[in-house]
Amino acid sequence: MTFGELLQWFRGEHNLSQIELAARLHISQSFLSQLERDERSPGKQVVSIVAAQLQVPDIVILVLTSRHSEDMMIEASDFSRLKSSMVRLIKEHFPNVSEVADKS
Repeated sequence: MTFGELLQWFRGEHNLSQIELAARLHISQSFLSQLERDERSPGKQVVSIVAAQLQVPDIVILVLTSRHSEDMMIEASDFSRLKSSMVRLIKEHFPNVSEVADKS
């Protein structure tokens, strides 16, 4: 799942328009639109705000939206094991994002 897909999922789950979610995230609607289309990457501050909105630690967002070992700066073999373990923990401890973890 990409960061953009995560934002779209969150918006759908909470029945929010782009304008409403952008206000919650303290960003412009046009920047949110670019994030949702994966045309721009979020900064640490946006990741932290999204994590707070989902009530999960920042690392959960990073793991759910990371596709490659380079994204997390670790070896590819370790990345697969880490991601599998993290997704399992996320499902157990953060049920509000377990549906997202299934898509990762």
